[in-house]
Amino acid sequence: MVKAASPGRNLRYHLDASKYTQTELAEKIGVSRMTISNYLNGKSDIPLEKIYDIAKVLNTVPEQIDFSLEKEERTRRTFTMMKHFNEKQKQDIFAWIENKGFYVDEALRDHNPDNDDYHIAENLNYYMRVAGYNQMKLANQLEVSPNKMGNILRAKNSLSLKEIKLAGKAFNVPPSDIDMSLYDDPRLMQVYLYSLSLDYDTLIDLEGMILNIYHSYILGEGWDIDEE
Repeated sequence: MVKAASPGRNLRYHLDASKYTQTELAEKIGVSRMTISNYLNGKSDIPLEKIYDIAKVLNTVPEQIDFSLEKEERTRRTFTMMKHFNEKQKQDIFAWIENKGFYVDEALRDHNPDNDDYHIAENLNYYMRVAGYNQMKLANQLEVSPNKMGNILRAKNSLSLKEIKLAGKAFNVPPSDIDMSLYDDPRLMQVYLYSLSLDYDTLIDLEGMILNIYHSYILGEGWDIDEE
């Protein structure tokens, strides 16, 4: 079995292909040149939030630095594209999913709102990584105490609607990207939760279907639509 490239090796590839030196990259992400050297040589793990900083500087995506992020990033991109679909386009995806044994309308009826705090916490942690926020900075943005912020990030406290809106403003995303139950079409949340459960190959198939619809009908780029 071929061993997957390490984040350090991936970083070296993208850094060599960029216009930046180790020193310049270090300055841009707020670490020392020695730290970058340690990342490259595998002497230090690259913290998750720094992977997002590095990807932004090197004009790539986080999963190209750390392959373990690929499933999460694919899932989020897939879900984001579906928000632009009309009803017929959504139904095409729902039918494909139903063929795999998952029924979106049933899942919506059976949805347990008690789980929403957990997914809100996941989304907050994700956007904190993307934006380079720490817990204290987010607490200030949401106008809550650091202790409450810690509980929210561990899904032990709920967010008020005001706090959800403040979080969306802080990360420059719609409030519904923080609390997915706020989407105009709640079925999309079920598609997202379903996609989290998929094995890699099935997720790639779902992503392919959504990409085809998105690029062909939303962007008008004339992609071929695969029919099953």
